[in-house]
Amino acid sequence: PFQKLPNTPSRLTLFALLYAWANLLHQLSYPEWIKGLQLIGWLLFFASGFLALRPSSYPLLIATLILRIVYTASWMPMIRGHLFIEGLFSIGILLALVLKSQELRQYSRFTNEQQETLFASFAPFLRVTSLIVYAAVTVSKLNTEFILAEKSAAVQLHLWTASKHPWVPTGAWAQQVSIWGTLLFEGGIPLLLLFRRTRWVGLILALLFHSLLGVLPLRVCSFTLVMCLLLYVWLPAGNPRKIHASFLRFSEAIKLQPFHVMILFYVIAGLTGLLYSGRFGFNLEMSTLDVGMGMWWWQTLVMLAALWVIRDLPREKSKSMLHIRSWPLMLYAGFVFFNCLCPYIGLKTRSALSMHCNLRTEMGYWNHLFLPESMRIFNFQNELVSIITSDLPDFAHLQKTGMPLPHFEFRRWCRLAAQDFNVTYRDPSGKILHFSKTSGQPSDSALVEASPILEWFLCFNPVGASHDYMPSLTQRVGPARNIVPHFDSNAAPSAR
Repeated sequence: PFQKLPNTPSRLTLFALLYAWANLLHQLSYPEWIKGLQLIGWLLFFASGFLALRPSSYPLLIATLILRIVYTASWMPMIRGHLFIEGLFSIGILLALVLKSQELRQYSRFTNEQQETLFASFAPFLRVTSLIVYAAVTVSKLNTEFILAEKSAAVQLHLWTASKHPWVPTGAWAQQVSIWGTLLFEGGIPLLLLFRRTRWVGLILALLFHSLLGVLPLRVCSFTLVMCLLLYVWLPAGNPRKIHASFLRFSEAIKLQPFHVMILFYVIAGLTGLLYSGRFGFNLEMSTLDVGMGMWWWQTLVMLAALWVIRDLPREKSKSMLHIRSWPLMLYAGFVFFNCLCPYIGLKTRSALSMHCNLRTEMGYWNHLFLPESMRIFNFQNELVSIITSDLPDFAHLQKTGMPLPHFEFRRWCRLAAQDFNVTYRDPSGKILHFSKTSGQPSDSALVEASPILEWFLCFNPVGASHDYMPSLTQRVGPARNIVPHFDSNAAPSAR
């Protein structure tokens, strides 16, 4: 490995490298696995680190995929949307690789040509997935509240950004730009990707757009790399050759062997992250998220440079790029689409690519501009609970904000609350009832009876929550960062 890399890497190798980076950023951004000493979290972190050093290793890629899927499953159902969607399409990648490996009757030490075949087995699925993702987030924002500045999640995020960066304008025109600009980018990028003549523009805009999201107060830099995984499969087939040639020329220019350049990059990126995290002092309270942010800047610059290097490569026709040849993978792509339909058909409202969009699909609250309420065929969003009084902060917050909660979710919160509490509530039939937990024992055992299979998949936000609402006092919830503060768009911060 300390000699020049003799062979051009395959697209599978470069994808594995991006996959390793994404998972390292996930683990640094959501460090509950460190505090909780979770074995699966540590295994995923080290597997991703080794894969970042040896992206050509097929066994390492398979191991990291499996660990990512298991880790996602362990955080279900209260998991951030972008972490869930990566776990979701990781299953598709693993399925495609296993099927193709069996077809090749080989499971390691693939030639470069065979690695290209393996990449081609899941690339169409990921392209279709990327279109589903962009379509889902765009359609979910086409509702009466998202386009209304006083309520729009886009404006709330814009005002939050302005509170951190005083140079950001907050006038009425800027609020409108945040709404329609979001719709334009998220709805326009997939259209640009579909056509050969505009695909290059789409890739550049997508990388810039998602990089911008990474520097907002949400600091979802790991989300950027999830989208980069979906965007990479749209690059021209010859991209590894040109990127590799440019990398070798750069190595020669600075008189270092390629492997040493890679190590140097990781050292510089890691030190940048440590310096950024320690800007207020070096101690045990330093944020691993800030470490990841420092590394993420370098990764983004490298990806922009790679896009520039391959700018003149010929582009393939979309029809062939979207052709999924494996029927199990076609069925699974249908499941990914089904997951995005869940809010509209009456199933879950979390991890369905409908965060930060103001979408309401519950009975009596439906607000979509053109999708009809008749789409709702399941009853989970019909049965709503309103909190009257409670000494549990999570329920007290719902009472204060006037947000009802689906009865299915109310039962989960009652069962998993980590402290004793009392709550008076109005049930779906309109009756006023009381529930308490004393010394861990519920006053009504039937109310807190678990539904393990359903609860593992279904999870609901309070009605009106524009982001993935994380109850703070329930046990075994997923990564709980990034609660978006609420601003009055007519007041704070002052318009400028």
